[in-house]
Amino acid sequence: MIQFVFLGLPQFSVPPGPVGDDGRGIYPPGTERILRDTAARFPLIPIVMTENGVADAKDQYRPQFIVDTLSYLDKAKVGHDG
Repeated sequence: MIQFVFLGLPQFSVPPGPVGDDGRGIYPPGTERILRDTAARFPLIPIVMTENGVADAKDQYRPQFIVDTLSYLDKAKVGHDG
C-alpha cells in the first residue's frame, strides 16, 4: 500500500497478509490495480508485464501466489487485447 506524506513523497507500507523472505508483502490484487492505473494513465501505450515473483525459498506461498496473480492479471486485461 502507498500513503503520501508531507511534500507528496510516497511512503510504502506492507499490506496485511503473508510476507516473502525479503520482507515484502505478498499482495496479488496489486497486480490488477497497478496495471489498470498504468493503462488509464497511458491509454495509447501497450503494457507488457514480463516478470513477477515472490521471494519464497520454501515454496510456502508461491503456488497460490501464481494462481492468484494470474487471476488478477486476467481481470486487468479488460478492454485490451490480452
